[in-house]
This record gives sequence, C-alpha cells and structure tokens, in this order.
Amino acid sequence: CPGGAFTPNMRTTKDFPDDVVTFIRNHPLMYNSIYPIHRRPLLVRIGTDYKYTKIAVDRVNAADGRYHVLFLGT
Repeated sequence: CPGGAFTPNMRTTKDFPDDVVTFIRNHPLMYNSIYPIHRRPLLVRIGTDYKYTKIAVDRVNAADGRYHVLFLGT
C-alpha cells in the first residue's frame, strides 16, 4: 500500500477511510494514472543536480491486469 511506512495498519488501499477516498477522487491527479509520453518508460538522466529522496514500489491489481507502480519523491 502506498504510504505503508506511515500507515502500517493499512495493508491495502481498501482500508482507507471514506474521507481519504473522497479526497483522492476529488483531486484527479491523485486518482487517475499519469502516463509518460507514448506510454513508454522514461529515461532518467544521471549527472544532474537533482536526486530522489524517496522511492516506493507497489504492485496493484486493476480491472485490466496487474501493475507495478513506482513513486518517486524529490
């Protein structure tokens, strides 16, 4: 579950309280998937002056299959 380190009692997004689900649905950037251009993986450049401070990976089931979701924080 995304945020599992902060919410250890919630093992799946199905455990989210109704107000959290409502908030997510009211903020579409958090509710819908955001795909890269051409729906292909992006190349991440090295040697730049930014870095990722948090990385989290989750596997999710969807109506059309199972996906790996990568969350990157800068």
